[in-house]
Amino acid sequence: MFIAIPKRNLSRRRMRTALTCIGVALGVASFIALVGLSRGVERAWTTGLNERGTHVLGMRRGAAEILTATLDEGLGEKISMVKGVLAVSGELMDLSQLDTGSTVLLTGWPDHSNLWNTLDIGTGGKPIKLDNGEVIVGQSIAAAMGYKLGQELGISGREYRIRAFSKSKGTLNNNTIVMRLDDLQATMGKSGRVTVFNLMLKQIDDQDHVAEVIKQLNNAFEGLIFQETSEVAYNNKILTLFTDIAWGMSSIALLICTFVVINTLMMSITERKREIGIYCALGWKPARIILMIGIEAIIMTMLGGIAGCIIGGFGLHWLVCTTELRSYIETSLDARLIFETLLASVLLGTVASLYPAWRATQVNPTEALRYE
Repeated sequence: MFIAIPKRNLSRRRMRTALTCIGVALGVASFIALVGLSRGVERAWTTGLNERGTHVLGMRRGAAEILTATLDEGLGEKISMVKGVLAVSGELMDLSQLDTGSTVLLTGWPDHSNLWNTLDIGTGGKPIKLDNGEVIVGQSIAAAMGYKLGQELGISGREYRIRAFSKSKGTLNNNTIVMRLDDLQATMGKSGRVTVFNLMLKQIDDQDHVAEVIKQLNNAFEGLIFQETSEVAYNNKILTLFTDIAWGMSSIALLICTFVVINTLMMSITERKREIGIYCALGWKPARIILMIGIEAIIMTMLGGIAGCIIGGFGLHWLVCTTELRSYIETSLDARLIFETLLASVLLGTVASLYPAWRATQVNPTEALRYE
């Protein structure tokens, strides 16, 4: 019965209520889109590593961005001698433009690398060894560019022949061109250098053993840092910065929404001063008035939150599907993000109602009854 009063109050000024809900929805949509993008980048990176069977990744210590750092290829043999390490493969990576202007991720693997066995070749057979000047193209790139087997493509002024296409569950790997390590080193002018080392461990199910091996590796190689694949994206400085920016912009949007709701409630209280005075004269306690205002705020922010989740979901899908972001992001609206967003909407409504509700409890019944 009590809930009918806040609902009636909101329906009195339908346009103002609708505009407030739209404002909240846009703020929530920004939150969904930005946070979804940041989590999508992390998910794509982690999925790509897991598909390759990489348990631990070795990187240059202190590097802000993995792709900009290089390591001595010869360190791989020393790393493989550490107890508990099953296999080590150096990998050189680079974001590069094809001669067509499209940006792709290039990766080079040594001939003996176990990474070749993780490729799912949909067409052309699984190559045991690529010849010089041959590449394997991810199916997403192939579909987008209309490439065919045996076709030549230009990379940094060099011509490469497509040997096969690879299929992957991960977005990042589907948008990667794989070639021999020495080919990519020559193309990039980084002879004898790699970007990271992919490590496979012997007892991956034993977390204590994994932790001990990583500790030994970090102690043995001062210039490198070794991390489990699940931690790589989380500790990447560039991804962390991107996540911080996303949360910062989302927080600003939600803060603006808070002030929009406060403004709407303050206008509503001013217009209903006489009505609130009557409630006070009838014996309503301040807590009940506060509850009434709070429910009004939560109704508006919940409606805006639900609409924002829908708008943000479609917006996120559009961004990923229609821009080059689709090559580097795996995104989906998981239940956790939606729950967090709706919870944030409730908290937003609660916080926004505090000051207007307090002002409503300060209404003098005698003066309010004379208010027109």
